[in-house]
Amino acid sequence: DKNAQNNLKEALIETSKKISKRLGYNDKL
Repeated sequence: DKNAQNNLKEALIETSKKISKRLGYNDKL
């Protein structure tokens, strides 16, 4: 299901951003 894949991708992106900020990279990836 394409919609489920998009939601999963969005969730992964959000998680990556949170981790990056916690590590101090702030969207440089």
